[in-house]
Amino acid sequence: MYREEVTVTTGMKQGNRDEEAMYDMILAAKNGELSDVEMEALHSAMMESEEVRKMYLRINQIDELIGGAIELEGGEKVARVYRWPSLVAVAGMAAAVAIFVTVWMVGEPEDDSGIVGEERKAPIASLKSDYGAFFEGMNGGIQEFNAGEFHLEKGIASLIFANGAEVVFQESSQFKIEDDMRIVLKSGKVWAHCPPSAQGFTIDLPGQNSVVDLGTEFGVEVVSERDSVVQVFSGIVELHSAAHRPYELSQGQAVVWRDGGEPVEIDFETVNFVSSEQLEAQRFEAYKETVLGKHGLIYYSDFQIGEAGKVYNEKNGASGVKRMENVWSASGRFGDTRAVQFAHKGSVMELDVPEAGELDELTVVAWVKPEKLVKSYSAIMNTHGWRSGGMHLQVTGSGELAVGVYPGHAYRSKGGTISVDRWQMIAVTVNVKTETVTAYLDGDLLDMRRLRKKESGITRGVDLGMASLGGWQNLDYRDYVGPRNLNGAIDEMVIFDRELGAEEVREMYALGQP
Repeated sequence: MYREEVTVTTGMKQGNRDEEAMYDMILAAKNGELSDVEMEALHSAMMESEEVRKMYLRINQIDELIGGAIELEGGEKVARVYRWPSLVAVAGMAAAVAIFVTVWMVGEPEDDSGIVGEERKAPIASLKSDYGAFFEGMNGGIQEFNAGEFHLEKGIASLIFANGAEVVFQESSQFKIEDDMRIVLKSGKVWAHCPPSAQGFTIDLPGQNSVVDLGTEFGVEVVSERDSVVQVFSGIVELHSAAHRPYELSQGQAVVWRDGGEPVEIDFETVNFVSSEQLEAQRFEAYKETVLGKHGLIYYSDFQIGEAGKVYNEKNGASGVKRMENVWSASGRFGDTRAVQFAHKGSVMELDVPEAGELDELTVVAWVKPEKLVKSYSAIMNTHGWRSGGMHLQVTGSGELAVGVYPGHAYRSKGGTISVDRWQMIAVTVNVKTETVTAYLDGDLLDMRRLRKKESGITRGVDLGMASLGGWQNLDYRDYVGPRNLNGAIDEMVIFDRELGAEEVREMYALGQP
């Protein structure tokens, strides 16, 4: 087990006093109580110390948790009013600039694989995705499956076997995994897809009946201790029984099959089997419902084409997209969901979010899939022009996330992190009061920087106004910087009028990842 010891060294005495000083400094910044000199000291500490950045994120989460209402006796609710502790002496703040945080990892992580001195074997099957899945006797989420018996009490779970076969188990399914080519279905429903590498994959049914795949997509339901239903969506399966010769079942056919008897043909699609695509669609709808219910949401679009070919802001029903040129609908990250594809010069989608103007806090979340990173910038979302409070969110040719808020100092994330040909969730928060810009990639903290104000400062907060997705519509700068077209797709655009905490960003990624 890991044990973490933190040593804090400052110009003052070492120990808890310095941690408390930094804690108070961050809280005072959130209340707008720091002077310019003190704010400079805080940002220097943030840029120098990962631990200070983590402390800032933790305080942000606590702020969210305690900001609700208090329920008094009798059911009366009053708004929670609080003020953070006052700032310590300026001398303490100056000393805090010299903080150096070191983390000492003591001991070795425990190996719970049960294998000593040997390479751990790959599992027979792994969880691909699920929707509210809960397995009997499993306290936490189960990700790997080996030989043994399992009971899916609730939800839906999709398993990928080592040979490439995918099996979707529905609620109340009881099954046994024999190996990567055979399972025993004791009760419940399954949908299976078997590529050529899994040809011969077998599902044993109660009694002495078995379904043997010959490269296909099929469904099986155990109706009772003796009866089962089998139907084939594509390809061919063979039905094997000790009492009869193999029976071939092809696409569009369905049978009810009693142990010891011959299969009897029935109407196709008499049983509702959840396919892999349908599971992904259910997951997406659950994720979408969660996002739409979040506090502070002002814009949400998954780029599904509505009436009259328009794309709507699903938060308020308004047509937030003003213009689309040289873009088209493409496959999204979930099942049959859609994304918007940008491919060449002139591809652009103009977005107008009046609610995203003059904000002290802002969060932008987007799922992107670049196909190629060009030498210059590839725009995800750029405000028109380059005015006070305007924001640019772009990707560099080396995969760095570039964020700029005018007239603040634009910065690039450390290292090439954004890759091509896969869906990634990018989230950026801006807090004008604390002068911080925080970037996340796939739910993890990517970077935190100071929002450096210039002489005029951001006088009216962050102001998106009219913005372009996948390009930059700015005639004044076009000859110099070019249109900055994105060669790739955007699946979703979400905007909040507040700074999301790290835990909320992680939750959005966990629920929304394909």
